[in-house]
Amino acid sequence: PLVKIITNRTFLSDLQDVHFNPAKGTSGGKLMKAIITVIGKDNVGILAKVSDACAKASVNIVEVTQSVLQDMFAMVMLVEIDKSNIGFDQLRENLNDVETSTGSKMHIMHEDIFNSMHKI
Repeated sequence: PLVKIITNRTFLSDLQDVHFNPAKGTSGGKLMKAIITVIGKDNVGILAKVSDACAKASVNIVEVTQSVLQDMFAMVMLVEIDKSNIGFDQLRENLNDVETSTGSKMHIMHEDIFNSMHKI
């Protein structure tokens, strides 16, 4: 079943090796995309710090939606990762550093995994 495949860590590692290794490039000319989500207490510079981490990794920001609900910040970002100059795991680590500095919770997921999870 699809649920077992998606939750299998070995499968996810294999998928990351194929899709997120800049040295291997893209597959079939399709742009590799990922979803970045950010949730936390609103403070100055969250969007700027996430954008800076993306820019340093040559990750193109395609679309951003954000809201501030009272004092809570929520953001969803669609990014292109096919031309990234670092691997997916390093990008995740860089975002973890931003997460720590902003006191927010961040998550990055490949678009294919995101779409598969929502087809169940």
